Amino acid sequence: MLGDQKSLQCDGYLPYPQHPPNLLCVCTVTGSVAAARERKLSRATASLRLDLALANANAAVWAVGNGLVSSTLVIYLALELGAPGSAIGLILAAPRFAGVLRITAPLLLARTQQRKRLCVSLLAVSCLILVAMPLSASPTLWPRPSADGISNGIWMLVGCWCLYHFFEYCGVVLLWAWLADVMPSRLRGRLTGRRESWLVGGRIAGALVSFWVIGYCRGIEPAMPRWQPFAVAAMAGAVVMLLSVAPLIAMTPRQSSPVRSPPQVWRALWQSLASPTYRRLLAYSVGLGIANGVSATAVAQYPWRVLGVSYEAMLTLRCGMRGGQLLLAPAAGRWFDRSPPRVLMTLAQLVVATGPLFFLIASPEAWGWIAGAYAAWVAYAVINVGLDHLKIQLAPPGEASPPLAGYYAMSDLAAGVMAVVGGLVYERLAAGGDDVLLVYALLFIAGALARAAVAGLAWQLSAGNAGETDR
Repeated sequence: MLGDQKSLQCDGYLPYPQHPPNLLCVCTVTGSVAAARERKLSRATASLRLDLALANANAAVWAVGNGLVSSTLVIYLALELGAPGSAIGLILAAPRFAGVLRITAPLLLARTQQRKRLCVSLLAVSCLILVAMPLSASPTLWPRPSADGISNGIWMLVGCWCLYHFFEYCGVVLLWAWLADVMPSRLRGRLTGRRESWLVGGRIAGALVSFWVIGYCRGIEPAMPRWQPFAVAAMAGAVVMLLSVAPLIAMTPRQSSPVRSPPQVWRALWQSLASPTYRRLLAYSVGLGIANGVSATAVAQYPWRVLGVSYEAMLTLRCGMRGGQLLLAPAAGRWFDRSPPRVLMTLAQLVVATGPLFFLIASPEAWGWIAGAYAAWVAYAVINVGLDHLKIQLAPPGEASPPLAGYYAMSDLAAGVMAVVGGLVYERLAAGGDDVLLVYALLFIAGALARAAVAGLAWQLSAGNAGETDR
């Protein structure tokens, strides 16, 4: 006899008069399974949170290094080495043309099947190339200019700049495919906004360190050639960027559905192109690259050549812009999780379109007007978060690297071509005897109009299903 059934307890449930031993077993087993499932879910949640924290640590450390060796610093380094306008256009365009080749990233992954190892290796190699870039451009190595009037040192700088971006961009394609497996779909907006905040904050810190490094170098050795402090800051930034791969090494691989052959890479890319939402995202990104490239060379050269603005002053303006972006990015991420992207993206695009107009009204006596451009470009935080959110949200389920590579390649090609065209237009008009200030004015107006026109493409954006196709 089992005794009085009324005294039987079964994991907190009231006893039943029939078959109490069986009920006791069922409840005990069910409770054990539920507890095991809860422990497993808790471990998975903890692992996911750790990976997200490591991903943000990678973003923060990388951004500090990137702030040290920003495009602005590289342009000032090239200008101090005697680079003409066409070379500045190449420096602006070289990363874009290198970015076109990142379509090879998923092909490399298809052959290696080691996304984490390949991602970390590509990013590490890119940083090592960046360390060597200032040394390779040293005038002591290349005392005489080449036949085209551009020194061999400038060509080496452009070549290393291009190689660095190729390896980094291929690594970034794999990194975002990795993050697509880490970030839960319903939280991607706020998580990309949070990552953007770490990137912006790190760049601010890096820019301030760059300011200090350059000032320190000039203080301890006033006779130092003007290009050398920029070279020191660039090398220091590359070393910091190399340290950013350490958090990635500690992350879980999380490769949900690897692409197993090169034909599958192209199949996944064409699958994404079949989605009208993805095509609208691609059209906007390509249009944005073209619009930004129209006046890129003019915006890069005008403060130094015409206004006489020092690198330190430009750094201060960029830090102010980054500070505004740091405050705006998290709110933008929350918006994209809750609401359609087109409203906020269109407003942001119209705001950034006003930027070149502030360069138009600036003069050497009143160069402070360009601060208005950097205030307007705070809105790029919204565009960056929106693009990051959409590019992984619209990727087909499974391996996201092929559509990401296609997205980057087409956008970079458009921006690179326009950066070169803008540089050549500037050189041709200036060499033809036209008023240089008039040339700048035309490029600034064209840049503002092009950016405003892209707002129409932003209005077409949607976060619909990636599998959606035209009917």
